[in-house]
Order: sequence, then structure tokens, then C-alpha cells
Amino acid sequence: MVGPAQPTLSRYPSKLQAGARRSFHAEWYSKYDWLEYSQQTDAAFCFACRHFIAPSASADTAFTVTGYCNWKKAFFTDGGFACHIKSPGHVQAYIAWKDFLAGGAGKSVVDLLSDERARQISDNRMYLSAVIDVLKFTSVHRLAQRGHDEKEDAVNCGNFLSLMHVIGKYNDTVGQKLVNLPRNAKYTSKDIQNEILAVMARMIRTTIAEEVRQAGEFSIMADETKDCRKIEQLSIVLRYFLNGSVYESFVGFVQATDLTADGLCSELITELQNLGLDYKAKLIGQGYDGASVMSGKNAGVAKLMKNAAPFALYVHCHAHRLNLVLVDCMKQVPQAAEFFVLLEQLYVFVSGSFVHARWVQIQRDIYPNEPVRELQRLSDTRWACRYAACKAVSSRLRAVMQLLTELEAGANAKRAVEARALLRSLDCWFVLTLVFISDILGRTQSLSLMLQSATIDFSSAVDLTTVVRTDLAEIRLQDEHEHFSGLCSDAGQLCETCNIEVTFASDSSSLPPARKRKLPAKFGDSCILDTVGDRADIKSVDGFRVHVYCAVIDSLTSELERRFAETHCSVLRGIQALNPTDDSFADFDSLQPFAAAYDADVADLSHEVHQARRLVERIDNDAKPANLLGFISYIGRYKEAFPELYRLGNIAVALPVSTASCERSFSCLRHIKTWVRNSISNDKLQSVAILAIERERAQLLDTEAVIDAFAAGHRNRRIALV
Repeated sequence: MVGPAQPTLSRYPSKLQAGARRSFHAEWYSKYDWLEYSQQTDAAFCFACRHFIAPSASADTAFTVTGYCNWKKAFFTDGGFACHIKSPGHVQAYIAWKDFLAGGAGKSVVDLLSDERARQISDNRMYLSAVIDVLKFTSVHRLAQRGHDEKEDAVNCGNFLSLMHVIGKYNDTVGQKLVNLPRNAKYTSKDIQNEILAVMARMIRTTIAEEVRQAGEFSIMADETKDCRKIEQLSIVLRYFLNGSVYESFVGFVQATDLTADGLCSELITELQNLGLDYKAKLIGQGYDGASVMSGKNAGVAKLMKNAAPFALYVHCHAHRLNLVLVDCMKQVPQAAEFFVLLEQLYVFVSGSFVHARWVQIQRDIYPNEPVRELQRLSDTRWACRYAACKAVSSRLRAVMQLLTELEAGANAKRAVEARALLRSLDCWFVLTLVFISDILGRTQSLSLMLQSATIDFSSAVDLTTVVRTDLAEIRLQDEHEHFSGLCSDAGQLCETCNIEVTFASDSSSLPPARKRKLPAKFGDSCILDTVGDRADIKSVDGFRVHVYCAVIDSLTSELERRFAETHCSVLRGIQALNPTDDSFADFDSLQPFAAAYDADVADLSHEVHQARRLVERIDNDAKPANLLGFISYIGRYKEAFPELYRLGNIAVALPVSTASCERSFSCLRHIKTWVRNSISNDKLQSVAILAIERERAQLLDTEAVIDAFAAGHRNRRIALV
């Protein structure tokens, strides 16, 4: 069907006069675009009524069947065209004709069906985009998705369905589909949610794998923890250097059913194979904690991975090492160990509901312009928690003393006894120990924070450790005990502020002699050189300096030397030869063991090192690289001229320093799998964890690409998406 043809003057009826013809011509285009003229019958037909009205007895046959020929009355106000225009049949047919033109006049039924299908696909994809965005939002923010009851009239239908209904209020397409679609076509079931989450997580893992392949060499880091259902979860992170930046990307949790070295090694290799990575040639480092099953020389995971990947050098997590140093050195000195026990008891006492409420009120009264601070709980596995605990007590010691003084005189007998015991323990020796331990831990705090950074490289870790060890040695050997005298002065001022009596003497000469212990009779005929378990009785500042101050510093220094001794091996020492600020920079002899460990061309490397040294010497001092990462980024501009040196630099930067990224993933695990969400499957746990931890990548996911991937993998599709 086609519309009326444009009329020409020769097609007008001969009975019309010239004036009538001109008038008819004007009316044709202004009002009567529905007229159709037939030369054979010299009559006019109504195009709309002939094609868009059902034949009936009341239809005007003059405009539909026989044709209108009474041209004299054609423009009468009460007949002709004007009368036909007012008829209900014409009005209905005219509306239908206009709707037909607006809907695609001239198109075939197939074309009309194709347009309708395209519109349905567009609406379906818009609806599924809302589903994907809600799932992405809840995953990134670690929110529960499903509710207790997901029926239509349920009050607690979960975050996912609640957000979908909120979107439906402001989007008609989403709102109508939520109401009108069949239950099995709404795509809001748990199975569809899990499938969409798996698609997004798979896309992120694919992106990470592509980046790793583009980077070349990479390292693997792993650590294990238990979730709330006591299931062992192995966190896996990949570290690599790409485009001048270091990345530590989380690739998922693996449920570890076999905790032996063979089982854990098999899980790591399987995960690398699933990512499509060439671990045999490109895996250059592995980082774990110091557990024997992970770090064992003969049958540990490090050894088994070394057998599978010859270049995978094992590095013990530096953050774990530092934490072990801080824990062990404090346990070796009895006064320091007792100090932390007292801090723990103080935390437990203040954590009670009645005591804590009074603790908050006292802080607001004493420090009205400062925020309320909480005492920190101690843990052997929480990094730097001891420094935070010391800092909290030191800054709020006055409030602590006032709290204990009030509760000592309270009516509650048990609480009064505990407060009195703590109050007697918080004497001037406690304050001196508090000031000293806070100072020592503060000097290691910067190292602890830097070792937890994802971008720190091995060279920087060695430099920072050396700085801390040197700093401790310097304060230990200061003339006339300058540093220790400053600590005593600070402790005296804090005691004066908190109304604590200072009872220690400057030396032990003015103190009464200690009671001499009798030798047991069974050792009467023996020569006693030393006693086991005998502890010094500290009654003076000089005794504190000898038996606590020096003992703790010496213990810290020796533990740092012992725990970080591996960093002085010849292979890792070669990394320092790539650091422009080190004395061994560009020293081929220092670099050679590191190059040999990674099968570098030593002959070419010797020439590249010489040229690289000359290249760096020509750079202005302000623009010279300041660390290993800066040097590798600078050499990257000329990587065609320094292929071996640039490869070794990438390896040095990609070597793991700490497993802090794995530890951070445990925090995400605690938020996702809780006691009220403990039935989550491991597949969904991995998908949600990847979206939550790699949130920057999740936010950059293309929704249309997610829909295409879902449509390609979802076979039993109830709504058209492509």
C-alpha cells in the first residue's frame, strides 16, 4: 500500500472550472491529503477509508467503493468532502493511517517484526544492565545480596531486589519488566546472579592475565587463613611490573582441602594454568610467610615450586619478619613482656560496658576538643598493633589514672579490687617503660608501614631495614646516655602531668643493699657461674638502662640482623647494584650472581652495565633516578639498547617483598563471608571477592561486554539479548 500520488493539473476533473481547480489544488495538500483520484472513473476515493476501515453497512460507499463524482458539491459546507471528514468512520480510518505511517509505512511484515525485535532486545539489555549494575554495586561495597525471603510481598527481600525495585520506580522499562515478566524470566534468581558474578570475575581475571603476559616476568604470593566456617582459604596474588608501575593483583581464593606442601603447590600451579600463564619460564619469584610447610628447604612449597619453575626465587615476607622481630625481642626481656601483659589487662578492664561508658565521659571532660580514643588490643599477628596500643595509653594516661582512681573508691568490690591493682601497677617505672617502648616502636613504625606497601621494591626494603638497624645502633652508643636521659626527662614530665609519684633514684648507690640469696645446699661444693631464670632487681634509673633499655635495643638489633640475614645473600645483593643511590651501582661483579641466577647473557650485560653507568652520569642531579624503580623506568626508554639490563630490572622490581596484599584480602573475606552469610558457595565467594578487592577494575567493566559474554554463555535464555 502506498499513499496518494501528488496531483497534476491534467488529472483534475474537466468539469471543474479554473478557479475551482486552483482551490482544489490548495485544499489537496492542506486538508485532503487522503484523497485519491481515478482517471478511469473520474471519481475521488478516500485512501484512509478504503484501506483502514472495516466494511460495514454504515460505511460511506461514495468514498470507498463507487467513488465520489458530484464535483459541484465537493466543497459545500454541509456535503462533499466536509461531510465525509466529520464522519466517525473517516476519523477512525485517518487515525489508523497516521499510526501506520509513523510505525513504518512502506515496510514489510518481516521488517516490522525485525524492528519490534530490536526494540525488545534494547529493552531487555537495559533491564539486564540494571541487574548487572546492582550486582556490581553490592559486590564492590561487600553487601549481602540475597534476603531471608525473596517473595514478591516479602518485607526483607534482600539488598539486590530492594535496589532493583528502587531503580524500577524511576525507570519504566525496568519497573514494567520486574512486574510483567514471568518469574523464570526476570533474571533475579540466585543462579542468574551467580552466573553474572562469575562472568564479571572472569573478565577481570582475563584482564589481569593479559597484563601479566604483557609484562613478561611475574611473581606469585600466597597466604592461608580460615573463614568463619573453618574452611581453609588460600589467597593468591600476582605481582608484576608494567608501564612503569608495580601491580599486585588479586586473582582469587582457592579452597585448600590438602594442606600439605604437595597439595598447596598443586593448587598454585593449577591456578596459574587456569590463567594461561607460562609459569615455567616467566615465574621469577614466590613470597610466603615463614611457616615450615611453605618455606621448607627440602619439601616445602617453595622448594616444590622451585622444581617446577627454575627461576622462582623464594622470599620470606619482610612484614612477617619485622613482626616476629618485635614480638620476640619483647618476650626476651621480662620487664618488657610484663609491660605488654599489663597493657592487655588494662584494655580488658576498660572494655567492660560500665567502665567504658565512664572512660568515654572522662575523656570528654579532660580533652573537650579532641576525639575520644580507644585502647588497643594486643595481638602477635597484627602488625604494628603494639605501637598503636602504647600510643593510645601514652596520650590518654591522665584519663586512665582518673578512671582507675574513681573506680577504686566505687561500691562494686570486684571492680574496685581490679582498679586498685592496676592503679598500683601504673607507677613511675611503668611510665618510663611506656615512653621507652613507644620511642623504640615508633622508630620501626615507618618501616612496618612501608613494608606493607604494594609498590615497594626489594632494594627499598633493604635500605629501610638498614636505616632502622643503624638508627638503633646509634642511640645505643650515644655518649653520656644522651638519648636515654631525654627519655627519662619525658617520663618525668608525664608523671608530673598525671600526678604519679617519681620514686626511682638516679643510681643504686643510695639504695639499701638487696638481700643476698642463699646458695642451695646441694650446690655447696660447686662453682656457680650463672643462674637460670634469675632476673635483675631494677630499683634505679641506671639499672633500668642496663637491664631494660640496653637489653631491648640489643635484642632488636640482633633480631633484625638474624631475621633479615637472607637479604645479604649474593643473589639478592645484586639487586642493589641496580640502585643508583647504592655504592655498588653498576658494579658488574656485584650484579653477576643475580644475572647468573636468571640465566642472563653475562657478556652482553657487562657492556650494557658500562654504558648505563655513563648514561646516568650525564643526567643532571635533579633529574637522576632516586631508586631502583626510577632507574628501571628511565632505562625503559632505551630498552632496545639495554635488553638484558632492562630484563633484570623488571625481575628485581617484580620480586615480592611482603604478602601484605594477601593479608588485606583476608579482611575482605571477613566482610563477605560472615556468620549470617556462611552458606555462600566457594565459587560465588571467589567472584564477589575479586570484584570487591579489584574494585577499580570492576568499576571499569563495560556493561555491554558483560551482557554479550553472559548471552554467549547462558544457553537457556528466556529473553532475547542479541
